[in-house]
Amino acid sequence: MTNERNNPITTILWHYDFNLRANIYCALFVVEQMKYCQGPKCHEYHTKDRIRGPKGDKHYETRKRSSFYYGNDNFCDQRCMYDWVNKHIDHALDHFGRIHEPKRTGCDAAWYKVSKWQGYNDDNASATYLHYFVNDLLGQRISITQQQYDNKELTTPS
Repeated sequence: MTNERNNPITTILWHYDFNLRANIYCALFVVEQMKYCQGPKCHEYHTKDRIRGPKGDKHYETRKRSSFYYGNDNFCDQRCMYDWVNKHIDHALDHFGRIHEPKRTGCDAAWYKVSKWQGYNDDNASATYLHYFVNDLLGQRISITQQQYDNKELTTPS
């Protein structure tokens, strides 16, 4: 009796079964990662990628993707994002709280960093930038180094 692993038919079937299982696993993994656009009117926009269904039963559906680009990865485009905002903005503001008086930022907390392009070095290979701390309330601009500019923890001049 021959070893089943060495039998060409068994080997082909084993590879087919392994690949089929791998493909099904990959397909299930991709399906689990898919999500729908949260736009309330997404299914009403007439684009070819929204058309679904067999011949004779065609319809438009909400877009389904593995990732979106708008609204923290929840909307397929700006139109759907703004549709959602227009529909739910009042409810969200009522839930999370509306502002009823202005917020204020004092002079001490009004510092921000700015980078200004100066030009190219003599070798034309690298650009030169000037970096500053700026406070428009105080009318001040303080020169800082590239390292200070890149330091995220440094938020005010010393």
